[in-house]
Amino acid sequence: MAALKLTFTALLRTPAFVPCLSKVRNLNMPCKTTEKNTESWSSTKLNIKQKQFSENIKLITTCDNVPNLLDKGNGKPLVVILQWLMAKNKHVWKFIDIYLNYGFDVLPVKLKTGQLIWPTTGSQIVAKDLLNVLSENYAERPIVIHGFSVGGYLWGEVQLKMAENLEKYQPLINNITGAIWDSVVDIDETAVGVPAAVFPNNALLRNACRKYILYHMKTFEKESTRHWRNSRDMFYRPIVKCPSLLLYSKTDPIGNTNSYKKVRISYESLGIQIYEKCWDRSPHVAHYAFHKEEYINQMEMFLEKIGLMDSVANKRAAAL
Repeated sequence: MAALKLTFTALLRTPAFVPCLSKVRNLNMPCKTTEKNTESWSSTKLNIKQKQFSENIKLITTCDNVPNLLDKGNGKPLVVILQWLMAKNKHVWKFIDIYLNYGFDVLPVKLKTGQLIWPTTGSQIVAKDLLNVLSENYAERPIVIHGFSVGGYLWGEVQLKMAENLEKYQPLINNITGAIWDSVVDIDETAVGVPAAVFPNNALLRNACRKYILYHMKTFEKESTRHWRNSRDMFYRPIVKCPSLLLYSKTDPIGNTNSYKKVRISYESLGIQIYEKCWDRSPHVAHYAFHKEEYINQMEMFLEKIGLMDSVANKRAAAL
């Protein structure tokens, strides 16, 4: 037992488990605008500008008129990309480029490991900030959510915040046109998913991390586990009842097919329109890398079904 406690202590001191709870920028203050660095991960030739809302949230756009980047009425659809844990910029930018070429503004949102582990001082703050950004700047635009892995958990937290004042957030809810869920993770897979994301190439640390997560879930019921369950329940029975596309595989040990079956049954009972694609073989959050053309086909067909195909017309060649 003493050895296990020492392992947990050492694990918590690794960079990946530092809470990383830096102060978030005041959303009412002017945001920093920057040009895209030509050495960035983007492959698009478009003129890209960015606005940083907080450490976790930024806007990426091709709009040339910088003062009007947040113009509610500019008509451009917005996609919110809820990233997976430890996502590398070069991988996230593959999706950003696709949506930029489709004519979307893009709002990538990242969640750090410490913010996931301690929701009240981490992920719930990110969720509140994201909701503020969306409600204050994008309530009149069509919005698509594209979430990966723990992004489903974060979206549950956002909806829990919405539930606190439905009247205020109803205009925003009405304009969330669709959601794409790639490799979403249920709380029951947390002890598998977090270690795999943090220590993908180290079996020893991965096993230690798994033991810690199980310990954490049992020990910190009030501080963490109950919040994860509440978010999971909200994801299964959402306030935002928009059409949804589920993307997963039979060989993903983290976002497994049983979880998707539960989502499908629950959504259909609520009258939510469901589309899905299940591949025979591809790793967690790597379905695009293994099945690029099929993945893009699924995205485009879904965008057409939810009425946003005009935004992606004649863009396929650029995306590929």
